[in-house]
Amino acid sequence: MNKWVYKLDTGATLDLETWKEASPDEIRILSYLLCCPHGAKEAEIGKACGTAKARTKSALALWREAGIILRTEAGSACGKATEKARRRDEEPAFPIENIDTTAAPNEPEVTLEFPERPRDDGDDLEAREVASIIRDHQLRELYDDISKLLKKPTLPDRECKQLAGCYNDSGMSREYITTLATYLCDKAEASGKRFTVASLIRKVISLTDRGIDTLEALEAFIESDSRTSAAFYEYRRIIGIWSRNLTAREMDTFARWENVFGYGEAIVTAAFDITVANTNKASVAYMDKILSAWYAAGVRTLADVDAYLEKNRKEAAAKAGAASNSRKKTAETPAYSDFNAEEAMMRALERSYADEDQG
Repeated sequence: MNKWVYKLDTGATLDLETWKEASPDEIRILSYLLCCPHGAKEAEIGKACGTAKARTKSALALWREAGIILRTEAGSACGKATEKARRRDEEPAFPIENIDTTAAPNEPEVTLEFPERPRDDGDDLEAREVASIIRDHQLRELYDDISKLLKKPTLPDRECKQLAGCYNDSGMSREYITTLATYLCDKAEASGKRFTVASLIRKVISLTDRGIDTLEALEAFIESDSRTSAAFYEYRRIIGIWSRNLTAREMDTFARWENVFGYGEAIVTAAFDITVANTNKASVAYMDKILSAWYAAGVRTLADVDAYLEKNRKEAAAKAGAASNSRKKTAETPAYSDFNAEEAMMRALERSYADEDQG
């Protein structure tokens, strides 16, 4: 990998559609190459942009297939391609100094004429490279798989190049990419979104960066993600969160309800009803406190919820009765501690003086 140098093609035009679909990492890598007129190697680019190896490969493949950057061997045609092409036009195919131009006796003079040498420019190299890729049987089948998912007769050249770059640079099999694409397509349709090749490539990079780089690991991820997605959908339906995306804290909370507590629709609905009754609003934080208390108390089923609530009602009623009896006893007992002897004596003296005045 270190033998390749990548640099911007100053004469290329950036396709607006490609730019719109590019990820932040892909834009960052393109911007870095803009600051490197002599180009840079893959490892240098990844280190400077802070991107993982697989993500760097994918970004370089995207811009290269879009015709924005060129790839050349280090120390060869990187900065000298134009000069070499010019010299081919101006000079013969072989050095003149290596040819004896002296005419032999009794022989006609030799005129140096050479057939035109075909130019091997970047466009020809690109065409041969793409043709070689398309000949790959597995890649052709991958194109067919993705076009069926997108309900298109064929894929545009840009998407074919993106898929080819992902297929070759990620090292993932056709079965891996097709399985992931099928899952993402179904998931997008269920949520009313659109599945795209760009989103597929980003997911491949994300999963391989996390070490999910075999078909078995991918299938385990899909199974886990499917369960979580279904649970999240039910939680959102119960609480009524439709007009916005979940916050990071809400996603962590839902994941705990599903993966740690193992609570389904019935128990979460019971917590929701109690939350609304107590707060007059839907509060994920308040529900989380209720569900956390239930889990700590060993509540696992809806029957456990009913038993737990009944026990709490009885305990609350017993405490209320004890408090009421305490208040009654306090009211019937004279408050001797409130007696003020000095005040009583003053009132007695006032009454005595009043009686004397009347007499």
